Formats: sequence, C-alpha cells, structure tokens
Amino acid sequence: MNLKDDLSTLKNRLESIESQLEGQMKELDTRETKWTKLDKDVEEILKVQNDVIRFNVGGKHFATSTDTLLKTPDTLFYKLVLSKKMNLDEEIFFDRSPTFFPVILDFLRTKKINYKRFTNDELKQLAVEVEYYEVINNFY
Repeated sequence: MNLKDDLSTLKNRLESIESQLEGQMKELDTRETKWTKLDKDVEEILKVQNDVIRFNVGGKHFATSTDTLLKTPDTLFYKLVLSKKMNLDEEIFFDRSPTFFPVILDFLRTKKINYKRFTNDELKQLAVEVEYYEVINNFY
C-alpha cells in the first residue's frame, strides 16, 4: 500500500466511526426523551396518587409509599405504578411467600442489605423473590 491508499483507508474508517457515533447519539437522544417522559409521569403520579400503597403477599399485609416504589427504576413495582393499569388505592395481592418481602421493601427504601444474616438456602430463596419482583439488577 502506498500513502494515498493508507489515507483513503483511514478516511473510510473515520467516516464509519463517525456514522456509528451519530447512530449512538440518536439512540441516546431517544433514551433521554424516554427517561424525561418517565420522570414527568412519575411526578404526575406522585401528585395525584395516594402516598401509601398496600400489598397482600401470601396473606400477610404490607404498606409502603409510592415514593419508595419509584426510587428504583425497572422493578416490577416501578412498572406497576407507572402502568396506571391498577387501582393503587386498593390492596395489591401477590401470591408469593411473604418471608422475604420485608427484605425487598427495606432494600427499596435504603439500597442496603446485610447478606451475612442469611444462610445459603435463604439466599437462594431470596434470589428467587428478587428475580420475581425484578429487583435483581439493583439488588446484587
């Protein structure tokens, strides 16, 4: 190859990289627009919703604030509130074991968990519940 060919190849590579960057920038803009809309939806929900949401998990009753559920995006709770498909003034039933639900709620509140207090079997059971409630990306 000569210098002209090297420059031509380099130019083509740079144009390809530029095109890829433009595509990525468009995707980022789309995502930013989506998140901005979600943020506005969350603000609107917080204005009009009753602040307390009640759950019945396997027959045991729990309550938490809408704010707690909206602190962690991409969870089942976050999606549930934003979906506007359920009456959040009524108790929401989950046919699940209530054993680890308080741990999950505490995590949503504090973003902390003490794993040392659980046995290996309990950690496996907790992992199943965390996955069900879609908290897994934030939990570990």
